[in-house]
Amino acid sequence: MELSESLSRLSASVGVGFLMGLVRERNPGTQAGVRTYALVAMLGSVGAMLIDHGVQWLLPAGLVMLGAMMIAALHGRDASHDAGTTSTVAVMLCFCLGAAIWIGPVLPPVLLGLAATALLHFKPELEGFATRLKPADVRSILRFAAVSLLVLPLLPDAGYGPYDSLNPYRIWWMVVLISGIGLTGYLLLQLLGSGRGALFVGVLGGLVSSTATSLTFARQVREDREQADSAQVVILLANLVVLLRLAAFTAVVCPGALRSMLPVLGAGLAPGAIAAGRSYLRNGSRHDLGVSNPGEMLAALGFAALYAIVILVVAWLNDRIGTQGVYLAAAVSGLIDLDAIGLSTMHMVAAGTLTPASLAIAMVIAYIASLAFKFGMIAVVAGRPLAQRLIGPFALIAAGLLFGIAFA
Repeated sequence: MELSESLSRLSASVGVGFLMGLVRERNPGTQAGVRTYALVAMLGSVGAMLIDHGVQWLLPAGLVMLGAMMIAALHGRDASHDAGTTSTVAVMLCFCLGAAIWIGPVLPPVLLGLAATALLHFKPELEGFATRLKPADVRSILRFAAVSLLVLPLLPDAGYGPYDSLNPYRIWWMVVLISGIGLTGYLLLQLLGSGRGALFVGVLGGLVSSTATSLTFARQVREDREQADSAQVVILLANLVVLLRLAAFTAVVCPGALRSMLPVLGAGLAPGAIAAGRSYLRNGSRHDLGVSNPGEMLAALGFAALYAIVILVVAWLNDRIGTQGVYLAAAVSGLIDLDAIGLSTMHMVAAGTLTPASLAIAMVIAYIASLAFKFGMIAVVAGRPLAQRLIGPFALIAAGLLFGIAFA
């Protein structure tokens, strides 16, 4: 290993230890602070370094000795202090991260170190979050862990059915992706609170469900027309977040299509963001977002069935009438579920059966169809006060997307 790389790895190791120790130093009852954690990370790196020189025993011995030292330091403390389990685990983790930084790729252990630092720092918030969770929320988290960590690895990664278009692994992986984003948005609402203003609620509402968010605030306007301005902000932001989600899905599923997708999505996002910003500056009052937990198993299974159907329909239409069939499927599916058609067409791009340019056109068609459906729903539920405020911004978003398709 070259000297520059060695110094870089050692610096990263000390940096991770320093950050973890900086957080623990703020705890008055801690037995280890900045210097100790930095030294522990260095010890882990030195132990890993000596493996190349035949000293294989230092790493496991060092880990055992650290654990014993922490337990001995905590022995006999009075009951008013913390039991010290977190400190013991954190010190041992810091040692392992220092070793991992030296042995393998630097980024994964550094990210783990940052995550550990965040967990140590946000102790009060996490404890409050845990107490606010309902039993149904905990069950949803466990179900999501089951569908992602237990079910997904067992599914075959092969094509079945007509056109070999049904891949159980990929279908369920999309379920995990959608459910994970929705559940994350919902839990953030529980952790940070939903009364943080129209900006915060709109963005997180878009992560949970832009349709549910639009319907929720349309109902609020029906009950109280004075809320129309704030509802406009929330609904606009929730639907703009959908464009960001599409960009994120593209980056994950078929990153090669980003060059075609980003200019188009940006052309729709820009005028919508300007309209939302103007409305927010005019009225940024606080609201509660009343959406339900999206992590339920029935919702995940329903999306899996819908996604499989959309894949079959898109494959059949593409086989019968070519690319125009994909566009027809996008228009129909956009009325029901934008994620399903989006992920299925992205999968076709990744497989080489659809071009990135055709993907961008299909996404614009699906998004405009979805936007038209939501506007109709809002007009029926909330009436003119909210519909009149949204027709202009919705039209600007649609025009921007069409402009992006025409000139991108």
